[in-house]
Amino acid sequence: MNTAQKLIFTLFLCLTAGASAQVNNSFEPSLRWGHVPASSEAWIPRDVHFCAEDNLVWAGAEGQNPQWMVLDVPRDQTGPARFLDTTSPANALFSRTVAPPKSDVVFGLVQEAAPNIYQRATHITRHTPVSAARTGTFSIDWNHTIAPLVNSAAQIATDDTGSLVVVAAFESASGSVRLELLDGSNGALLSGQDLPGLALSSLKVSSDGSIIVLAAGLDLYILNGSGQIVHQQALNTAPSAIAVAGDGNRVAVGSVGQLVVLQQGSSGWGLVITLTRSQTDVVTALDLSADGGVMAVAWWRHTTGTWARYELRSNAMLVAQHEQSGGLGARQNLPRVARVTPDGSRGAFGSWGDSFSPEVILLEAGATQPVWEIDVPGSVTGLDLDETGTCIVVAHKDVHASTFGTTGGIRLFDTGENDLRQNNPMTIGGVASFSTKKEGAVISLLLVGQRADASAVAGVVGLLHLDRTTLSILPSLADIDGIADHQFAIPSDPALVGTALAVQSAFRHGGGTLLGEHVMDPLIF
Repeated sequence: MNTAQKLIFTLFLCLTAGASAQVNNSFEPSLRWGHVPASSEAWIPRDVHFCAEDNLVWAGAEGQNPQWMVLDVPRDQTGPARFLDTTSPANALFSRTVAPPKSDVVFGLVQEAAPNIYQRATHITRHTPVSAARTGTFSIDWNHTIAPLVNSAAQIATDDTGSLVVVAAFESASGSVRLELLDGSNGALLSGQDLPGLALSSLKVSSDGSIIVLAAGLDLYILNGSGQIVHQQALNTAPSAIAVAGDGNRVAVGSVGQLVVLQQGSSGWGLVITLTRSQTDVVTALDLSADGGVMAVAWWRHTTGTWARYELRSNAMLVAQHEQSGGLGARQNLPRVARVTPDGSRGAFGSWGDSFSPEVILLEAGATQPVWEIDVPGSVTGLDLDETGTCIVVAHKDVHASTFGTTGGIRLFDTGENDLRQNNPMTIGGVASFSTKKEGAVISLLLVGQRADASAVAGVVGLLHLDRTTLSILPSLADIDGIADHQFAIPSDPALVGTALAVQSAFRHGGGTLLGEHVMDPLIF
């Protein structure tokens, strides 16, 4: 019996019927929490990433008190960061963070003077939050320094599991980009090379790690997961945004007045889509779905600075759009981030804002209006969208990007559409809290077990995504809105740290029993 099975067996012995549901607003579009600097601190977040199967957020902040932080997705409004690293970025001239969504490891990049801004040492580090929960220390697993000193910024990217880490650094004196591939498990150098290029525009890695895309000024490089160049071409204009499909089969390149998509075929990489607009418009943010069939595209009109357009496209066909035109007194509204769900059903966009329009836009394929428009303080600096397209984490400055400011914040927004919600982190010795909702439900059943292939259950509507042999059930009465709350104790056993459960809801109503559509994989700390 493994650790997860032991826990589920324990739960089976101790689960009891929950009390009648209390008033619960979990299932409405809302701000779930915000994380801001303490009164004595000044920092502005730059990167935010969902990771550990959407259990955690990994964020990096710069400023007077630079820091990297691990935040729980289910947490109190004013709860502290789970883990904090103020040492790694303390002396950085420049820092970035990245996290693979399917793993609990997180990565950071810092550039330090060696000895000045014209000679920078670039360091890559890895942390593991689960290991930190076991030891009580959020320490560095490994540290790698790229071979040459450089005089410009660097970028970092990883595949979905953190198995492959890729770092690029630009050296203007030699007109080249240093590209290194690292083993995510131990930081070992897998390959390194210097590629000609007049700038470091963007670096992307496909979700499966099969394709690496590097935009180096007017040079576009497509490499395989071993670092071998499989396609190279000179561009007419420097790309302003690039993206790669999760399976590595497509690459999108945006620039002034143009968006093109390349696809891998039997005879190499070829052009399959070309979209053009006026030379006044430029692509500033791009993302591709898992199969590359759907694009999230943000356009910006550089001649006015206030017009922005957000699109979801299925291949070349427009399936959702939203425009912000600005107006008299509007500020520069530069779209900074575009994210699309793996299935391409939704896309989220973040911008600087024009002082009138919301800075965060959530689009759905086929919908004529945005699913949600969110106003945040100041300008968006980073954004990520969870796999379901219902949860958005936003990094922002407290004032507009063009205005001097020293503080910002991180905010997590939830559309409230899922039929299951985790209300707090699962911690050994603590009490786990979940809420469910289904209109017309009389009794709600919280199903706790281990993941399994979807299967039908006789007499029940829907599919079960849990292993029946490990299944425990916690019933609770639903209120008039079909909402129920469920709680159960987590044993105080350190061996449970890092255990992932699977949780699904089921509902009994006048028509019988219905299985919930949303399945969660909460991680125990």
